[in-house]
Amino acid sequence: MAFWDMFNGNSAQAAQPAQPAQTPPASQVPAGQTAPATEATKEAPAPLTTQADWFKPADTDAKPIEFDPSKLFTADPEKLQEAIGNLNFLQGAVTPDVMSKIEAGGPEATQTMLGLLNRTAQQTMQASMQAAAKMVESAVAKAMPVVDGKVSQHLKSQQVESAIRESSPVFQSPAGEFMLNAVRDAMLAKFPNATTAEIKDNAKQLILDMITVGGPQKTVQDPTKDIMGTDWGHFLKKN
Repeated sequence: MAFWDMFNGNSAQAAQPAQPAQTPPASQVPAGQTAPATEATKEAPAPLTTQADWFKPADTDAKPIEFDPSKLFTADPEKLQEAIGNLNFLQGAVTPDVMSKIEAGGPEATQTMLGLLNRTAQQTMQASMQAAAKMVESAVAKAMPVVDGKVSQHLKSQQVESAIRESSPVFQSPAGEFMLNAVRDAMLAKFPNATTAEIKDNAKQLILDMITVGGPQKTVQDPTKDIMGTDWGHFLKKN
């Protein structure tokens, strides 16, 4: 076909426009197969639509782990005095033999009395050490769940932050530090059980969507005009 034949409409060999593929109705799809996805089903959400929910406050009643070391060794003075009042530091130290020597008087009574005082002090110190050990044991039992939770949170935060940094150079720049912190906190709150790979993919997609929204917008070329702006439709009508 000659070049000018395109303008006079006499060509019998004009190319026919391609017909779009027809999607068969669901009733005609063989059993065990699914109908091909249509354009409506393929349509993806607008960029940044999904990520908008990441930064909304989490709707949860969970409270942050609080830990006050000063409360580990506090004791009610009245209960402490009551417990001490029930102790008998002379039990086992004062025997009938000891009492008879003290009652007899003389140098032997003096030595017996000094030995009694020493044994009483030893028993008092032993009871004090046992009480202190019990208090430390109780404090450690109270503190360990809190410490374990803090350590677990810190390690998880480090893993999430590392995955986000690897997802894009934006998060590796000091200028992107504020964004890194925001995305890390959002991931920890919204996706506490997400894997490292999932976190990395989410962070990478966030940057890509931001580039799509904030970058230059594509313009649709008018099919009746060429790249130089010539309106061929108007030209053909005139000629």
